[in-house]
Amino acid sequence: MMFDKWWKYSIFYSGIIIVILFILFNNTIKEVGSWADWFGAIGTISAVWLAISYRRTKINFDVDPVFRVVAIPMPGEPPINILIPQLEIDIFNINDPDLMIKNIEIVYHDTRLSTLNKGPIIIKGFEAKQINFIEQDDWRVDMTQYNILQENNAHLEITLFGDKKYRHDIKFINETSA
Repeated sequence: MMFDKWWKYSIFYSGIIIVILFILFNNTIKEVGSWADWFGAIGTISAVWLAISYRRTKINFDVDPVFRVVAIPMPGEPPINILIPQLEIDIFNINDPDLMIKNIEIVYHDTRLSTLNKGPIIIKGFEAKQINFIEQDDWRVDMTQYNILQENNAHLEITLFGDKKYRHDIKFINETSA
């Protein structure tokens, strides 16, 4: 990343130096325009260059992962509740470039649990998406695994295309106080 910035700046400034040297050492130029024209041209080129480089390089998103334990009442003589931990992930793409998520993992110590079974997720610019694991084929944990994750202070790790990883804290909410 730093190498790319160095090349951008070196090409930009060497171009400016070449233009200045051409103006100073070329006697065939009789009319070079006013200072206002030159200032406006350099400002326009700089603004376009800045807009293009800013749009391509900035990825900014926010993630709100919540592990929530809900009690589902079951029919029967004594009231029986089944405790089900559910992972909900809210992802907010704050900038214009699309966000392409390659993998979502829950990480604690040296253990990695991959939660993304259905392939990559694409979130358009300035869009939000909620990922719920409620379908039958989705990734699930039971109460024992939930307690292990909570005790070990597990984190959510999102991997984007290009293998850049972002780590987020998971909020553990037990609505049943079990």
